[in-house]
Amino acid sequence: MLASVPLDGDEAAIADGIQHLRFIGHEVIVFHTLDPWELTFPFTGNVEFNGYEGAAKLTTRPAELRKTYLAEFNAFLGRVRRACENNKSHYVLADTSHPLHETLSAYLAFREKSHGR
Repeated sequence: MLASVPLDGDEAAIADGIQHLRFIGHEVIVFHTLDPWELTFPFTGNVEFNGYEGAAKLTTRPAELRKTYLAEFNAFLGRVRRACENNKSHYVLADTSHPLHETLSAYLAFREKSHGR
């Protein structure tokens, strides 16, 4: 079974979903698809960020937020990764600046090596 679930920041729901899929016998592999700008927050000058799902717009100077954003974002990634590990599921960060075939090839090579084949 292949499922696509948006990781919108609700780590408890993410962990519950993974745990449920594992409980009913599925192997779970999370490909966390992220844009490189989400990973590095390279914005400069004054920027207007548009919220999604009805959230308000925010105009700010990203240089003042970068350090805090990256710390919070990396902590979130760590929590999602731990939720996967705690539920015996693989976590793969899929950076969209890398070709999909490279991400998949790297994962498959890891998987083959970890299964001793």
